[in-house]
Amino acid sequence: MLRPAITWLDSRKARGSYRPNLLVRSAFRLIGKDKTVRKTMRDGKCNWIQENEPRIWEETWKYALVSGFLNFRLTGAPFDSVASVVGHVPMNYRGRRWDSPRSLHGKLFPVDPDKL
Repeated sequence: MLRPAITWLDSRKARGSYRPNLLVRSAFRLIGKDKTVRKTMRDGKCNWIQENEPRIWEETWKYALVSGFLNFRLTGAPFDSVASVVGHVPMNYRGRRWDSPRSLHGKLFPVDPDKL
């Protein structure tokens, strides 16, 4: 373990690295989601670690939520249930797979696919 877990109650905020182009920003504004997208990105704990503890992020083998960490400790395998992977990670819930780095979730939460 590289660092203590960050719980959902933690109020630290990230700056976030995703900067949508003018067209995408305009679309978010048009549908009233521009503030939601910024808040979601700022709430991502993976973003906070990348910005504030880059050495820790570089050494990270797998980025897991609490359920994934507990499953790993119990079984030794880095797996989790799709139903448990709720939160600020690049997950395509309908497709039951990790989102591409090019998708919106992949841009909001830029976790290398090999760390998922």
